[in-house]
Amino acid sequence: MTDFAVLNSTDSYVLTNATVSTFVTDGIDQISESEDLARIDIRVENAKFTQFATARSLDQGTEPNIDLDGGMVLPTLVDCHTHLDKGHIWPRRPNRDRTFGSTLNATFEDRATSWSGEEVRRHMDFALRCAYAHGTSLIRPHIDSLPPQNEISWPILCEVVQDWSDRI
Repeated sequence: MTDFAVLNSTDSYVLTNATVSTFVTDGIDQISESEDLARIDIRVENAKFTQFATARSLDQGTEPNIDLDGGMVLPTLVDCHTHLDKGHIWPRRPNRDRTFGSTLNATFEDRATSWSGEEVRRHMDFALRCAYAHGTSLIRPHIDSLPPQNEISWPILCEVVQDWSDRI
């Protein structure tokens, strides 16, 4: 079973014996590397990496010590183009031939019959919950702006941005 540490963004702690890609350690002296991976200790202060050192060598002082036992530390994901408002309509409007034209038609039909404020909020919230659960920290949404949908989708996007601003 995996254990999870619940930490506040203001906590200071040391992640020991972490495995990282060597792009993280490039230019740092005395990091033991093998192929494309390295084992390191990472000091974290106020949610920022402040120091890297060879595994099990960082002075831990009075900070909590979280031994990752070789577990990977990866950067979060960035999604630069996401349809938060219409990304989950397949169950209602499947695109059976998977062509771009059919996608446009399915979206047009679904927008005309189903895109209320409540529905759009539900789609956005589901998309953001999924993204967050899978390690996404930044999203650039692409929102349907055709009238009259723009009057529904944009205000909801503004609300959702506020609701999620502490996570994504």
